[in-house]
Amino acid sequence: MKIDLEAEHDPPAFINSRIKAKINQLEADGTSFESEIGKLSTAIDDKLAQSRPASPAPVAQPKPELPVLPAESANELKEDSELLAAATFMHSENPEIVADKLLSPKRGNAQVNKSGMGLRGATGPTPTAHSLGLRTSVADCMATHSKDGYFDDDDNNNGELDLTGIDDNEIDK
Repeated sequence: MKIDLEAEHDPPAFINSRIKAKINQLEADGTSFESEIGKLSTAIDDKLAQSRPASPAPVAQPKPELPVLPAESANELKEDSELLAAATFMHSENPEIVADKLLSPKRGNAQVNKSGMGLRGATGPTPTAHSLGLRTSVADCMATHSKDGYFDDDDNNNGELDLTGIDDNEIDK
């Protein structure tokens, strides 16, 4: 009798023990790598801290200069003093105030603009079934159909079946 050793398989317990041994070996190697990486990381951080110059005292930042406007737009601004005041305020050192005023204090509430339209007016009309390329609207699809059209909302079915015109023999079958 000849036994083909290539066709023979190791028992499942032996395979599982080899897998567990490999996992334990990889975990041990991983912890040694983690500790080595941690040591190298602290050494790098120490060297970087030593190479950095001592930070000087905080220095006040200079004000950003107002952008130079072309001559045409400067003439237009001179014509309207309110517009000039608004432009200088927008380029002031506190742009956060402008952002706070433009944003709603409560999220989800649409701001009403000067024309009186809310967010819906600014975004335009809502899409219709036709504009989306749909043949029927959602309301048409959700309506319940009967043999000759739609059920009327006035019908009071109360969940009972209408058995008029059906013989008792047909029901019993």
